[in-house]
Amino acid sequence: MRKFTSIQFLGLCLVSIISFSSCDKQTIEPIINPVVIEQNFTIKFTTVNSSSNTLALGQQTALGAFDLDFNFNTLSFYLNNIKAVKDDGTEVMVKDLILVNVNPKSWMNTDSTAVNSSFTFSLPSGNYTGLKMVLGVPAELDGDNAPLATSYPDNNPLSDKRGTWWSWDNTFRHLTVMGNAYKVGNSTPYPYSYHLRTDVVTQSFSLNKNFTLTNIAATTLTAEVNMNNVFTQPGNQLDIYKDNISDSKSDDQNQVRIVKLVADNFTKSITLK
Repeated sequence: MRKFTSIQFLGLCLVSIISFSSCDKQTIEPIINPVVIEQNFTIKFTTVNSSSNTLALGQQTALGAFDLDFNFNTLSFYLNNIKAVKDDGTEVMVKDLILVNVNPKSWMNTDSTAVNSSFTFSLPSGNYTGLKMVLGVPAELDGDNAPLATSYPDNNPLSDKRGTWWSWDNTFRHLTVMGNAYKVGNSTPYPYSYHLRTDVVTQSFSLNKNFTLTNIAATTLTAEVNMNNVFTQPGNQLDIYKDNISDSKSDDQNQVRIVKLVADNFTKSITLK
């Protein structure tokens, strides 16, 4: 057996201590996830005419087609699966369902809380390029197999208090637009009424607008609904004097055309500013 001198033995001990210390320095530190800071932002829905001027309930203006003037006195619509798109392309869930309702207390609204055109949400701080959403009520919440509107709390957008529910077949009016048409030079009103329901209406669409959420200043986005464009999209115009009523469950092909036209035009009539 080989014998070690005291100097050699001391050297081996030093090597062992250094090796042990070196291993200790390589200990993996725990990963600390960064804190996600959320900021509030508000979306406010407004109605405008073809000149982007505010169009109030009942205010008469030129339609821009068919030699007609028009106004609107009822506007409500559901939006679901609302998401914000970040500048890296990822999506952040904002809200599952809202009811935008710019109507005063009326036959559609059994209480004033139904009137809501401004919504505040929270999102992580950062840069965004717009919003994505779907027009209408999700299919699983509408129809024979869905819960009754009477089962929801009064403040829920699907509550029967919102005035958007047909109890006789448990369906919702996904989009309601009502008002009057006028022949130019004639003050006699001719009512139009579009109550859109079923999956014919529901469709996805995007609202593009760059915005940044920080803790420096509050962010408010304005979603303008151009009421003229609801009926006068290029190549997709609707004569609200002639085709003045819709029925989403009708088998009549003209009715199906009207419903699809109004739904398609409506999503194209919203601009985020």
